[in-house]
Amino acid sequence: MSCQLPADCFNEIFEYLEEEQFDLYQCLLVNRLWCEVSVRILWRNVVSHPFQMDKEDKEDMLDKSQLYTLISCLPEESKDLLYNNKIISTPNLKTPLFNYVSFCKVLSINNIHYMINNFLSNRQLIDPNNFENIYLLTKEILKMFMSQISSLKELSFKTYDTFNYIYGFYDIVKDINGITFTHFPGAKNCLKDLSELTCIRLHLEEVLSLSFISKFINLQELVISFYEYNSFKDIQYIIFPQLEILKFVNRCPKVEMLIKFLENNGKNLKEFCSHRCDNSLSLSIVKFCPNLRFLYVQFMERETVKMIFDSCQQLESIEVWSDRENLKGKEVLEIVTKHSPKNFHKLRLYESNISELHSEDLESFFIGLNNRVLQKPLSFIIHNVQDDYLFHDDSLEKNDEINRMIEKYKNLGVIKSMNILLVIK
Repeated sequence: MSCQLPADCFNEIFEYLEEEQFDLYQCLLVNRLWCEVSVRILWRNVVSHPFQMDKEDKEDMLDKSQLYTLISCLPEESKDLLYNNKIISTPNLKTPLFNYVSFCKVLSINNIHYMINNFLSNRQLIDPNNFENIYLLTKEILKMFMSQISSLKELSFKTYDTFNYIYGFYDIVKDINGITFTHFPGAKNCLKDLSELTCIRLHLEEVLSLSFISKFINLQELVISFYEYNSFKDIQYIIFPQLEILKFVNRCPKVEMLIKFLENNGKNLKEFCSHRCDNSLSLSIVKFCPNLRFLYVQFMERETVKMIFDSCQQLESIEVWSDRENLKGKEVLEIVTKHSPKNFHKLRLYESNISELHSEDLESFFIGLNNRVLQKPLSFIIHNVQDDYLFHDDSLEKNDEINRMIEKYKNLGVIKSMNILLVIK
C-alpha cells in the first residue's frame, strides 16, 4: 500500500535544496506534486539557476529557458508590442503551466537586463545598435513583475560604468529613480513588504536621487554605494522602523547626513558598515546604535573604539583598520582584551604596519582572553595590508613560534581559528 506525503512535508524537504538548483530542476520532472512544490522554490529567485555544466551551456540554458518563459508569461498587450517591434517572431506563445512570475521573492534588475541583452544581441534577434528594443523588453518584463508579484522581499540593481549607458541600462536606472519604476501598476503592493534593497552605483557622473527608497518603510537591510555624497540627503530624515542592516560600499554619505540617519534609525541596527569613520560619526555610533552586533569601520581613534565596546554590549564582531597615527594593531588587541563584551567572538584586523605587531603582543592578547569569561572562542583574522605583492613583509605568516602559539590556544578553547591574509592596496 503506497503512502503519499502531504505537500507541506515535501515543501519542508525541498527547502533544503534551495541552493541546489540543478537538483530542484530534476524534482520538476518526477510528478505533478513534486513539480508544484519545487517550482515555487526554483523561481523564488529569478535568474539564479547555476546549473552544473560548462559555462557556455549554462548561459545558453539560462537564456533560452528563462527568457522564453518570462516572455510567455507577459500579458497579451505586451506580447503584441514586442511583436510589432520585431522583438519576438509571434505574439501567439504557448501559455505556461504556471504563473512563474508570481513565485518571485528576490529580483535583480541587472540580471534581467543582462540576460535580455546577451540573448538578443548574441543571437541577432535585434539590431545590435537598436538599444531601444533591449530597453523595451526589459521594461515590459519589469512591469509584469510589478503587477504579478504579490510581495517582493529582496530587490537589487547595480550600475558600474559607461557599459551600462551603451547597453541601455541607464534608461532603466532612470525608471528606478522614480520616473516609472515605482509607478508601474501594482508596484505599490509588490514593494510594500520589501525587506532588502541593494543599490550599487559606481563611476557615473549624473546624480541619482535615492528618494524612491523612502517608499520602502519596511526595509530590514539597506546596502548602498554611490559617488555623489549628496545623494543621501533624500533619505536622511526617513524613519525605517525595521531596519537592522546598513552597509555603505566604497564611499559613504556626508557625515552630518549619516549622523542624522543614525539618530532616526540607529536604535534597531544590528549591522553597520562604513568605509570612513571620523570622530563625530564614531560618537554617533556610541550614542545611537546600542544594539549593534556587527561593525565594520575604517580609521577610528583609540578612545572611540573603547567607547563603542563599552556602549554596544551586544557586539559580537568587529572589523577595524589600524594606522600609525590614531590606532595601532597592538592597541586594538589591548582594547578587545579589556573592553569587548562577553558575546564578542569575531575580530578582523586590517594591519598596515605588520612589522610592529610581534609574537609577544599576540601572546599577551591570548592570555588576556583566556583570563576572561567569553561565551565563544574567538575567530581572528589579520589582514596584512601591503603596497606590493612581491616585496611585502610576511614575517608574521611564516613565524613558527606564532603557529605553535595558535595551536596552543586553539586547544585551550581560547580561539576557534586564526588566519593571516595578504591584502594589496
